[in-house]
Amino acid sequence: MKALSMEERRQLAHAFGCTVGELDGRLKSVSEAATREYLAMFLGQEAFSRADDFLVWRLYLLIETVFAQRLPSAATVSALFQTTASRSRTLLRAVMSKYQYQLQAAITGSLQQLLDDSEPASDESSARVIVPGSDTLVDALNDRIASRGGDYPAIGRVHGHVNQYRVEKSSFDVLLEILAAEQHDD
Repeated sequence: MKALSMEERRQLAHAFGCTVGELDGRLKSVSEAATREYLAMFLGQEAFSRADDFLVWRLYLLIETVFAQRLPSAATVSALFQTTASRSRTLLRAVMSKYQYQLQAAITGSLQQLLDDSEPASDESSARVIVPGSDTLVDALNDRIASRGGDYPAIGRVHGHVNQYRVEKSSFDVLLEILAAEQHDD
């Protein structure tokens, strides 16, 4: 294989969301995912007839190896898979659905990280603002809120902001409880 140019290394580092210095470690993880993919194929453990299933499987392997059990953003999926934002969101939803049990720790950890990184809302309320890398994560949080009944407000977009969502205090608190219980179950 030919050596990567510095421009190619920068492009890949940007796609993976790492520095050029961290790229070799990321590529080693990609090699692990690729090896697992081929071994599963050679052993007849995974056989796909649709390209979509193959891409979802590949994304699943990358989540397990490259992304350290965290869900990548839709922008990262777009950069790596050369897909549109809409297609990347579809792939993320599909991997979260199809591999929900295998990725339970990754999904829960990603949601917990999103809440941990939240900021207080700019108004005088006790609400929090989250900035997810994908609407898929907001959907997953809202699903968890809904599992507790209709007494909690849904997470909604902050008016005038592209990727900011408001989480009211009651919903935030119940999400912390739910995610703590999920992490305890793992």
